[in-house]
Amino acid sequence: MMKIIIDGTMIQNKEDLYQAMDDVLHFPEYFGHNLDALYDVLTERTDRLTAEFFHYDLLTEKLGEEFCEQLCRVFLDADAAVVRQYE
Repeated sequence: MMKIIIDGTMIQNKEDLYQAMDDVLHFPEYFGHNLDALYDVLTERTDRLTAEFFHYDLLTEKLGEEFCEQLCRVFLDADAAVVRQYE
């Protein structure tokens, strides 16, 4: 199982967020740097992924609460889709 850590102290904007995830997930060149593209990449994986958030309060201050909630939802929805695919 792969683990990605998202640390709110290290993220200043969405570009930083996507770069931090790219460092672990190695997005394809055509990655669209948005939540829909993230969902697509996550559901194309065959292995499980754990996402850990540190300093989530700072992340919501910088990126907005709504965006961060959507980000969490993308991880949860993608995980459920991958699990269903391999049942």
